[in-house]
Amino acid sequence: MRETKGEDPLVVILRSVKALDESKIQEAVKESSRVGMTLESTLAIKGELARSTLNLCADAAAAVRAGSMTLDLAIRAVRLCNHESCSLDEAVGKLKGRHKATITVSSIANELMQMMIDAEIINNQQMSFAVVNGESTGMLPGRVLLLNKAVSSRGLEASISACLMLRQKVIDKDALIEALKRSHKKDCCLEQAMFELGTFKQPSNYNMRLSDILSMAGLINESDLLECRELSIAKNKSFKQIVLEQGLVDPAVLSFVVPLQNMVASNKLKPFEAARALNKICKQNMSLERATADREHSGPDMLLGQLLVEAGCITADDLTRVVQDRTSSNIKIGKMLLSAGLINDDVLVKSLRIQSAFKHGYLSRDQATYLLEKSAPNRDSLENNARIAGLFLPSHVQWSWV
Repeated sequence: MRETKGEDPLVVILRSVKALDESKIQEAVKESSRVGMTLESTLAIKGELARSTLNLCADAAAAVRAGSMTLDLAIRAVRLCNHESCSLDEAVGKLKGRHKATITVSSIANELMQMMIDAEIINNQQMSFAVVNGESTGMLPGRVLLLNKAVSSRGLEASISACLMLRQKVIDKDALIEALKRSHKKDCCLEQAMFELGTFKQPSNYNMRLSDILSMAGLINESDLLECRELSIAKNKSFKQIVLEQGLVDPAVLSFVVPLQNMVASNKLKPFEAARALNKICKQNMSLERATADREHSGPDMLLGQLLVEAGCITADDLTRVVQDRTSSNIKIGKMLLSAGLINDDVLVKSLRIQSAFKHGYLSRDQATYLLEKSAPNRDSLENNARIAGLFLPSHVQWSWV
């Protein structure tokens, strides 16, 4: 989601609740300006949006303009209306009930802001703007910075991850600040910066998180995920509670997530299969049994050399000639191919990260091969290549080889 300062609340709400494609929103904005009509009237005439949906969004926008509702609350209320078929007032009442006893946002938001200042991602003026603007709109400072393009999505994500790691005492603050600086300078994920600095530590487990399955299933987008992660640490609430508070996911959907996570934990499904099943349940109205009936038979584990061959980075003959001792160590295979000049450092790291995600079941064999095939020829980040390929690739599953 994006927003510019002073933008019509109706535009922001329509975009945030995915009521209309961005191109159609911008077309309606230009048309309303050209003919001197309100955006609501223009949309009503164009008829590209159900009247009930338009009325709901317009009423929420009117409440924001009148100052009786923050923009953030309006967005969440409209989302909840769509999920639970209730009125705007009923949605606001429900959200306010869920929202009680969580006034710890300010100090923890400052924790995130201080982390970003220490890492030289933002300055004091930008922090002040974010805090003041956040108080007036009901949004968290990090989100304000993102929407006003003071930070990138990756910069905010890395900063949030750094705050979480600091709380969990995974790594000391000075090392985190250095990693965050490097992440910002190179525009890479925090884990990559830590790897390059030699401070990366393995996660305690590779369990499929709620944020992973919802993102991989296409039920929340990158902007929504960042918003929920920031809210989760700011309010000291679980990701599940935040998703429900924000009205991003129908509560009925979450009833399917636990059995799918259990199937992953018991090796009955791989994470990518669980995400695919959840998408079928939500988008095609399938039962849990039917959605999980077909499993993908990907064969035995795919070592790094096989991945590179299947992605067209090297030939099978090259692999056989260079890797003569049949080692099963992906690191050793990679170093041999690197020393032989068959791959470069960038391809090596990308292929190791992709193979790690495949090993833990977050990519299918075809997805892993396709992603490396598209990523190897260019120096763009793996995250950007995954995004272009329509794949959500959790950062925490890419580094088990370190």
